[in-house]
Amino acid sequence: MVDALDSIESDSDGDDSTLPPPPPGLVMPPPPLDFPLHPPPPKFGFPQELSGDADLLDAANALGDLPMTSQQASASDFKSVWKTRKTSDPSIGTGSRDSMYGQIDRIASGKSGSLMDRFSDRFGSELDREIIVLRKKEQHDLRSIKPTVELISVPEEGNEMSFSEFLEAMDDEDFVVRVSDATGISSETLYNLDLNSLKSFFDKADLDDSGTLDFDEFVVAIQSFRSADEEFHRFFVVINSLLGEMPDDFTNSFIESESFALFQQVGKDPQHTDDDSRIRFFGMINDLLGDLPDTVMHNFVESPDFELYKLVAERYGG
Repeated sequence: MVDALDSIESDSDGDDSTLPPPPPGLVMPPPPLDFPLHPPPPKFGFPQELSGDADLLDAANALGDLPMTSQQASASDFKSVWKTRKTSDPSIGTGSRDSMYGQIDRIASGKSGSLMDRFSDRFGSELDREIIVLRKKEQHDLRSIKPTVELISVPEEGNEMSFSEFLEAMDDEDFVVRVSDATGISSETLYNLDLNSLKSFFDKADLDDSGTLDFDEFVVAIQSFRSADEEFHRFFVVINSLLGEMPDDFTNSFIESESFALFQQVGKDPQHTDDDSRIRFFGMINDLLGDLPDTVMHNFVESPDFELYKLVAERYGG
């Protein structure tokens, strides 16, 4: 049996590129005579003699013989113009170019130069002068903060003293005078230090427990000794002011007591009293504070002066 659609399917199997006929009554104009039927193939700049069956290697070799492009020609023209300008004015671009080339050479050789080299063109000798001024100021500052205790010279040739050597040094008048001049501690106070005080001083100064005292340890201990004198003087001023605020009956009772003689003795020169007097003075004041009214005692404990009291108590409280 023959299907009626077979003829349509057979027609669709034909050439797809065949255009259908125009509708009836429509007349198509002919194409212009100069219109190319197919676009021309792209040209890649190969010579005519290499077109065709020549291989790619021959074409590549022949490219070297091609004429220069307009861009290359313009580059040559620019070079010629620059050369002409350089001929008329040789100073054009010389400094910056030489500087750049010099920097490139230093980088390539691993010697990029110091900060002075890199900025010498900008600052020149001004930078040298600034550095010299800074160095002089730095040296001056170092000299100004050097402690005056370096005026002290240990009589022994070595840098360390045993306790017996320390006792001999404290008996040396010249050594004691040097210590007094350098620290502000009176020579009388240093001479009046008894054996127990010197032993206590030596043990506290011997920070590394080596049994000897080097110069640095001695300097630190002397500075601490001086601050202890100043702190005890402040302590006496605080106590004297505190007792002055007491009622008259309390003040009169204290003045008539035997303890007032010690108070007068220490009050003449608190900073230069010996350790034994300071220990007895602190014990006396500690007993007096126990008799203060509660309000006065509370205010004293809450004041900054109480920290000074605790510091003195650690030294002379026994």
